[in-house]
Amino acid sequence: MIEQVAELYISKIQELLDRSYPSRTYNGQLKKAGPFKKSDTGRLKNSFRYEITYDGDTPDGFLIVVDQSVLDYWNVVNKGRRPGRKFPPPEPIRDWIKRKGGAATPINGVIPTLEQRTYLISRSIAKLGIKGIDYISIARKETLNDAIELLGEEYADFLEELIFERTRTITSDQISVESLRL
Repeated sequence: MIEQVAELYISKIQELLDRSYPSRTYNGQLKKAGPFKKSDTGRLKNSFRYEITYDGDTPDGFLIVVDQSVLDYWNVVNKGRRPGRKFPPPEPIRDWIKRKGGAATPINGVIPTLEQRTYLISRSIAKLGIKGIDYISIARKETLNDAIELLGEEYADFLEELIFERTRTITSDQISVESLRL
């Protein structure tokens, strides 16, 4: 049952990342660009892995550890990026522009170069920020609802504890699972 819930949680995260979202500033204002998928290449969506880690010999001494250490930008997609910070690294933005393709909007009758578009997008992100989609929280709520429907109301309390208290998303600087034990 724990494995089913972990797989359901990962599939919910992947489903949320596969949706298209309008481009918004950190404060939620719509921008002209978008909508975009948050996982345009599928790298982020497919990078989530889980491991069920047991603590001792007791059946209830476990955690579901969701390993998100592969790609370090997952938290920006999840929580967003506040305005007024320094420019983001240009390489990922340049790569994103190349993947998206399409013609750039002319500025004063001139089509900006790749470097100019990279600068303009970077400046917008630094100035306005990016609104996150909070897919971790949404995935937990949707997983709980689906798991209760799948396994029954009698497991509701256990499933809520499992999803909200015994599931951890770790990053590369938290690789030691020992520090995550309850």
